Amino acid sequence: MTELRVDRITQRSETRVRLYFNDSLANSAFQASWFTIQSVDYASGSISVVAAYAVLGEPFACELVVNRTLVQDADYQFTIAVGLTGGSTAVTVQVSVPLRSARRDLARPQQAEKLRVVDVYGTDIRWDGADLAEDASGDLDVVYGLKNLELAWKRRLVSEGLQWESGYGLKGRKWVDSPALNISLVQAAIRGQAALDDRIVAVEVGTTDTGTITAQATPFGAEVTLTGVVSNG
Repeated sequence: MTELRVDRITQRSETRVRLYFNDSLANSAFQASWFTIQSVDYASGSISVVAAYAVLGEPFACELVVNRTLVQDADYQFTIAVGLTGGSTAVTVQVSVPLRSARRDLARPQQAEKLRVVDVYGTDIRWDGADLAEDASGDLDVVYGLKNLELAWKRRLVSEGLQWESGYGLKGRKWVDSPALNISLVQAAIRGQAALDDRIVAVEVGTTDTGTITAQATPFGAEVTLTGVVSNG
């Protein structure tokens, strides 16, 4: 069997690195246990790989998530264990891949007020509906502050669960074409989703519809009270 090797390694963000192999990867390859990372110059102290993800449209790639920020201009070494397999290849001798971190600072607001909002509502990688979005420089794009919370809240309401967390989201489809008496259940479920996000203080849910619940014609309005602001959505 041909040797599976790493052809290229790129840093995607402060905590993400993408490995490009010479063959497509087997489903079993996307486990953090295959990969280890060492801070060669001890800039990051103890550091480890906590997740390994497939990359949409790139069967030769694997994206790794580490538990600490990769320090700028520091030296790291990733090790891949024997047994990792590709389509017609496998790692038969332990592979070591060096990385010199050249972390670009993620775009963050500089004004004091915006920094306060970022602290309260957080920063996250932006999802474009199909994949993790990239900015003009090719790095992972980020959203921050109220926009970050807005997208997270909308994602909760439309989600039918995530591949890695099946319990996530409202799962509203189960109420489509159900009788009007279930409207109160939908309202309660929306309030329950709000309770799972500690950035949301309270939510009032209303609807003007009293008939059969449909995907197109049953509007639900939510007045969301956040830490420091009230938002209608």
